[in-house]
Amino acid sequence: MQGNDLVRPKVGRFCRTEVAFLGTSSSKIKELIFRLTESLSKNWNIGYIDCDHQFSELEKELGVDSQTSLSHKSRVEIIDKITFSRVDYKKALSVNDRHVALNDVDVAFINGNHFKASKQILIIDKENTSKLSRKISRLSNVLCIIYADGTTEDDIPEILHERIHNILQKPAFPIEKIHHICQVIEGRIRADVGQINGLLLAGGRSKRMGGKDKAKINYHGREQRFHMKEILSKYTNISYMSCRPDQVDTFSDQLNLLPDTFMNLGPFGALLTAFRSNPNAAWITVAVDLPFVDDKTIMHLIEQRDPTKVATLYKSTNTGDPQPLLGIWEPRAYLLLLQSLAFGKNSLREVIEDANIKLIAPLSEQTLSEVDTMDELDIAIKQLSQQNSI
Repeated sequence: MQGNDLVRPKVGRFCRTEVAFLGTSSSKIKELIFRLTESLSKNWNIGYIDCDHQFSELEKELGVDSQTSLSHKSRVEIIDKITFSRVDYKKALSVNDRHVALNDVDVAFINGNHFKASKQILIIDKENTSKLSRKISRLSNVLCIIYADGTTEDDIPEILHERIHNILQKPAFPIEKIHHICQVIEGRIRADVGQINGLLLAGGRSKRMGGKDKAKINYHGREQRFHMKEILSKYTNISYMSCRPDQVDTFSDQLNLLPDTFMNLGPFGALLTAFRSNPNAAWITVAVDLPFVDDKTIMHLIEQRDPTKVATLYKSTNTGDPQPLLGIWEPRAYLLLLQSLAFGKNSLREVIEDANIKLIAPLSEQTLSEVDTMDELDIAIKQLSQQNSI
């Protein structure tokens, strides 16, 4: 893949959905953000970015806290606070650092007096309008207008009419209407949730079946690769079938082939390849050796999808263990996969060991039945034949 072919994730300076608040004092911004966070955190993971000038000034006056390892020349300090963890760096965080730290966040609220963000909420406060002229360049995508106490649209300075030509058409609310402001923000979060693409995993070597290609087995009147791909296509934006590069000629009659670009990594490499082709989509994965997966299985999975998680996966009815080859992987999973690869891991099960995932029960005990051997193949064909004859 050439560098100019690389599809870039749709992220801002901090994360996928980021909203800067500006137009009033930092103390009022902080108070508003905290109220919004308390309301929205019931359904979403919220991040907060601010700047602490006061602490910096105190540190200059009183000196560095000698109880921290940073004051004794360490580069980073990690403190387990039991109920939460804190990481302090002796450096400014780069854009990449911020994206890693905020990968699990659905929306980041930012003090726009200190930092830029790709989206903004503008607060009209007649006590602070003089400060807006210095921040005017940061207003690139205003989601809504908030009027501080005692402020109306008549207090909008002329410079804002010049900068935002349709400013009076923007949604506008008094600052106490937290519910209405939350609706605007939640609408933006949902709009940024990735569409779902489908990925039929068909790159296995079928060693336990003597090399018999599982993708070409006929369970439902035609080869499984065509049957399962059609089901996925009904419920996704676009669906692909993954394969090894040496299988491309074998599957020349298959639409939307996605040959692995991460070699010899099995399903792990296939999913990485999918995210590489589109890091802004969520991906439904279905292994080709799961012949009992049907329309209801996929519909139920989509209905149960939780985009605030790394993945939504079916779990075994016997052990409760997740089935990583049957589920929805959210865009934030891409970073975890790459990090795992950097640390020598190439198993999807290892990725989800400590990840924030949602597990759901299959509609039938047979749903997760895999076909890995010839004996299992004979059993599956008989069971499916009996189901189809009913």
